[in-house]
This record gives sequence, structure tokens and C-alpha cells, in this order.
Amino acid sequence: MDAAEATTVALIGVRGFGQKYMELLTSPARAEHVRMVSGCDIAPDAAADLPPQVPFYTDFRAMLRECPADVVIVATPPHQHFEMARSALEAGSDVLMEKPPVVSSAEHTALLDVCRSRHRVCQIGFQNLVGAPMQRLLQLTAEGRLGEIRDIAVTGAWIRRDSYYRRSRWAGHRTLDGVVVADGAATNPFAHAVMNALAIAEAADPGAVPVRMEVESYRCRDIATDDTISARLDLSGGQRIHIALTLCAEEFADPVVTVHGTGAVAELGATATTLSVDGAPVELPADRGEPLDNLLAHLREGSPLLVPLTRTAAFTSFVESMVTSAPPHPVPADALEVHADDDGQDRRVVLRGINDVIAESGSEAKLFSEIGVPWAQPPEAIRLAQPTTVPRH
Repeated sequence: MDAAEATTVALIGVRGFGQKYMELLTSPARAEHVRMVSGCDIAPDAAADLPPQVPFYTDFRAMLRECPADVVIVATPPHQHFEMARSALEAGSDVLMEKPPVVSSAEHTALLDVCRSRHRVCQIGFQNLVGAPMQRLLQLTAEGRLGEIRDIAVTGAWIRRDSYYRRSRWAGHRTLDGVVVADGAATNPFAHAVMNALAIAEAADPGAVPVRMEVESYRCRDIATDDTISARLDLSGGQRIHIALTLCAEEFADPVVTVHGTGAVAELGATATTLSVDGAPVELPADRGEPLDNLLAHLREGSPLLVPLTRTAAFTSFVESMVTSAPPHPVPADALEVHADDDGQDRRVVLRGINDVIAESGSEAKLFSEIGVPWAQPPEAIRLAQPTTVPRH
């Protein structure tokens, strides 16, 4: 394939997470199939990050108008995704958009309408869904190899320092200046794990959707969103998803998705790079997958698109419900510890005992308040908006 036949790609958001896409687009392994034609960022000095002769813009609309591309990657903060993706689709490009895709069901529906009217596709950067371990787990679930799925547990314990919340104005907020930005433990950093659970539930029962949520959201820090969460999602088919997550861990623990079936228990671990069934490892490449490569294969060869926007409707419904739920409960100061790094330049807040609490919550399929955690509060019950269901692109 010569340069003229390569898929042309433009990147909105060169800095931040966009650096990952810069590496992908400029890697020798993709040189035959991909040609980067433009980049955009609000930071003018990001121009220096682009390959030579690749035009740089600070206005994404000008970039779309002056440098048409087969594919536009949107790697910006979540609240900017909708407008940028819609503009790219209307300009005639297919889109790869980072997670979380959009922040409301209304935006999700509107973007699907644009995809249909423009005959374009929109791939979402939930990379786990492309990887071999997750693909095998979805296959086992759909084929009934695990039996009837009763419960799916999502657990994870990460450590986030002060610098994490200083990285941008929207960090640590559900809304900012009247705009939904949807930061929060389950809606942003742990979004992959929650999406994995929803995809597994869909594989078990394609007609099932989340209809009700009980949620306990907490904040250990002085922020405007949760950094610790316990939640239960009830699906229309009878399955349940239990979520127990924190960004204030004593020790770092990668997210694990545990699928409890009547015939077997499967565990997707190590950030979706390993899979075991009834404790026995399944031999697979330890690969989380790359949605960009899947999108390129779809456009070149007609390979199935693995993470189309349509597949993320339930996740968007979850995000919207979290954003509109009651403010997080502050955890009492006597349950917390503050640890400074050795150089004194950064700190982390630790919620004592949280690693054990999360492990118990996941294994017992209970909320924090149901296992007797002293600082836990009764859950808020929320009826979830029903996602739009349309055929997948």
C-alpha cells in the first residue's frame, strides 16, 4: 500500500492522552496503513509534537474544514467529545473517540442520528473490548459456557495523588461552569472496568439493560465528585452488577471483573490482560487491544467494528445517572490518612481499610453499607434512563 492509499487520520487533542495516539499514528508498524494529516490542540506549543510537515491547528473546526481526513480521533476531555465528534462526522470523517464517549443519553442519541444520516461510524476507545481476554470472555458468556449469569463484580483500588487533581480545571468535578464534565471514580478512571461488566451482561442477555441503581458515593478529598464508590446495577434480565472502587487505596490493586455463573466463575484481571475460569488460567495473549487498529481493519477490510457507539448506550446511561445523583458523602477525617511523597511535592489521601472493604464487597455482592462499614451511608436508589437501541454500525 502506498501513501496515497493509506487511511488519513487527524488528531484533536495532541497533548495529554493524545500522546498515546501520537505514538500509534507515528509507529513504523502502522506506516503502511496510516498517514497523519493534521493535529489540533489548544496549546500552541503542541505543534512541536507533530511530525514534520504535518499541519497544526488550535481550532478544530478550521482543521476539519481545511484538512479533510478519513478518520478523526477525538482525545480531549469528556465534555468536549460530543461537539467535536459531531463536527467531524458532519465533515465526512469516521470517528474514534476516547472514553467516556459522551456525558448524557441525549448526546448519545443525537450522535447516533448523525452517524446514520452521514453513513459514518464512531468507534469508542474502550480498548479492553478489543483485547483477546475480553473477547474470549464475551464468547464464553454468549455460548452459555459459564451457565446463567447471576452477578458480575467490578473491584479496583487505585492511588491518585494531589497532582492528579491539578492536571486540569475539570478534574474532580461532576460539573464545571454549568457544563457536565463527568469526572468520578467509576465514570472516568475506572470506566473501562464498568464498561466491561456491562458488555458481559449484554453478551449473557442481549436484550437486558440496566434499569435501576443503588449507589453510595463518597469523597475522601475536598473535591466535587466521588473518589470512592459502591453501587449495584439491576438489569432487566435479572442480572446484577456490583461495583466497588476507590482512588484512595492503601495499596494499588488493578481492576478485576468477576463473572458469577451457575456453571463457572470467570475472572478478568490485570487490567483485562488475563482471564481465568474456576481459577484455571486461560492461555491468551496479554493484550488489551487497540480500537484504532480495529477501526482501520473495519474500514479497509470490513472487519466487525468491536466498540461502536451503539454498544456504549448502557454505559452512557450509567454516567448520566451518576452525574445527576446526590453529591458524594464526605468520609470522616478520622478514617483517613494523608501521606506525603519523599520529596514533599505531592500527597495522597488513604482511606484506612478500604482494600479489605472492596474485596469483601466484591466477593459478597454487597454494598459498603450492607457489610457494616462504620462510615458507610444508606444507598440512593435511581431509575436509569433507558438507552436508545439501534442496529450496530
